[in-house]
Amino acid sequence: MPSRVAGRSIVAKTARTAHRFHLKEDASGQPWLVSELLMGDEPGGSGRVGLNLAPGTTMQQAEDLARTMNRLIIRTSFTQFQDLPRVNGEVLVVG
Repeated sequence: MPSRVAGRSIVAKTARTAHRFHLKEDASGQPWLVSELLMGDEPGGSGRVGLNLAPGTTMQQAEDLARTMNRLIIRTSFTQFQDLPRVNGEVLVVG
């Protein structure tokens, strides 16, 4: 059921999926992480989420990060809002 704010409806749809994070290396040798969908559907269609890491991140640090993320993150979610009201230019989210 939509929430009501100032006479407007707010509709939120959340998709939950499971991902596994993999270590990649770009052409310059900089490590980055990419997600692989394990279950569910990617919100908005097919694709991948890539995570660019801070300059100077070592391959070992990136590998440790991917391992930790795979151990601790059990689901990812994406919430899509429709007809969002704005107050002073900021999106107003109501639960």
